[in-house]
Amino acid sequence: MASMLCEAEGIEFAGTPVAPRHYNAMFGRTDEALWGDTMDKGFTKCFDMGTWKIVDTADIPPECSIMGTCFSFKVKCDSEGKLLEC
Repeated sequence: MASMLCEAEGIEFAGTPVAPRHYNAMFGRTDEALWGDTMDKGFTKCFDMGTWKIVDTADIPPECSIMGTCFSFKVKCDSEGKLLEC
Protein backbone atom coordinates (compact mmCIF):
# COMPACT_ATOMS: atom_id res chain seq x y z
CA MET A 1 0.00 0.00 0.00
CA ALA A 2 1.36 3.43 -0.97
CA SER A 3 1.78 6.05 1.70
CA MET A 4 0.38 9.57 1.51
CA LEU A 5 3.38 11.91 1.27
CA CYS A 6 1.94 15.25 0.27
CA GLU A 7 -1.72 15.99 -0.32
CA ALA A 8 -0.97 19.32 -2.04
CA GLU A 9 0.94 17.49 -4.78
CA GLY A 10 -1.84 14.96 -5.37
CA ILE A 11 0.25 11.99 -4.27
CA GLU A 12 -1.80 8.82 -4.43
CA PHE A 13 -2.79 6.83 -1.35
CA ALA A 14 -3.57 3.16 -1.93
CA GLY A 15 -3.95 3.86 -5.66
CA THR A 16 -6.61 6.55 -5.21
CA PRO A 17 -5.86 10.28 -5.61
CA VAL A 18 -6.28 12.33 -2.45
CA ALA A 19 -8.92 15.06 -2.76
CA PRO A 20 -8.05 18.60 -1.71
CA ARG A 21 -9.45 19.47 1.73
CA HIS A 22 -10.56 22.96 0.68
CA TYR A 23 -10.72 25.31 -2.32
CA ASN A 24 -7.25 26.83 -1.94
CA ALA A 25 -5.65 23.39 -1.54
CA MET A 26 -6.48 22.50 -5.15
CA PHE A 27 -4.12 25.17 -6.53
CA GLY A 28 -0.61 24.07 -7.46
CA ARG A 29 -1.55 20.37 -7.64
CA THR A 30 -0.75 18.32 -10.70
CA ASP A 31 -4.50 17.63 -11.05
CA GLU A 32 -5.57 21.25 -10.45
CA ALA A 33 -7.22 21.56 -13.89
CA LEU A 34 -9.37 18.47 -13.27
CA TRP A 35 -10.71 19.83 -9.98
CA GLY A 36 -11.29 23.25 -11.60
CA ASP A 37 -13.17 21.69 -14.53
CA THR A 38 -15.31 19.67 -12.14
CA MET A 39 -16.15 22.80 -10.14
CA ASP A 40 -17.10 24.62 -13.37
CA LYS A 41 -19.44 21.74 -14.29
CA GLY A 42 -20.98 21.93 -10.82
CA PHE A 43 -21.55 25.69 -11.09
CA THR A 44 -23.10 25.32 -14.54
CA LYS A 45 -25.39 22.52 -13.40
CA CYS A 46 -26.60 24.53 -10.39
CA PHE A 47 -27.39 27.57 -12.56
CA ASP A 48 -29.03 25.49 -15.33
CA MET A 49 -31.26 23.66 -12.83
CA GLY A 50 -32.30 26.92 -11.15
CA THR A 51 -30.66 25.94 -7.86
CA TRP A 52 -28.65 29.17 -7.84
CA LYS A 53 -29.21 32.59 -9.26
CA ILE A 54 -27.20 35.78 -9.10
CA VAL A 55 -28.93 38.50 -7.11
CA ASP A 56 -28.15 42.12 -6.40
CA THR A 57 -27.93 42.52 -2.63
CA ALA A 58 -29.76 45.86 -2.95
CA ASP A 59 -32.85 43.97 -4.20
CA ILE A 60 -33.07 41.64 -1.20
CA PRO A 61 -35.81 42.56 1.28
CA PRO A 62 -34.51 43.23 4.81
CA GLU A 63 -36.41 40.22 6.24
CA CYS A 64 -34.61 37.85 3.83
CA SER A 65 -31.07 36.58 3.83
CA ILE A 66 -28.72 35.00 1.32
CA MET A 67 -27.64 31.45 1.98
CA GLY A 68 -23.98 30.72 1.37
CA THR A 69 -22.61 27.64 -0.32
CA CYS A 70 -19.50 25.51 -0.34
CA PHE A 71 -17.97 22.68 -2.33
CA SER A 72 -16.92 19.35 -0.88
CA PHE A 73 -14.08 17.72 -2.78
CA LYS A 74 -14.25 13.96 -2.97
CA VAL A 75 -12.73 11.28 -5.17
CA LYS A 76 -15.53 8.94 -6.23
CA CYS A 77 -14.96 5.32 -7.22
CA ASP A 78 -17.24 2.58 -8.47
CA SER A 79 -17.68 -0.78 -6.72
CA GLU A 80 -14.50 -2.07 -8.38
CA GLY A 81 -12.41 0.88 -7.19
CA LYS A 82 -12.20 2.58 -10.60
CA LEU A 83 -12.36 6.38 -10.61
CA LEU A 84 -15.68 7.87 -11.70
CA GLU A 85 -15.72 10.90 -13.96
CA CYS A 86 -18.19 13.71 -13.47
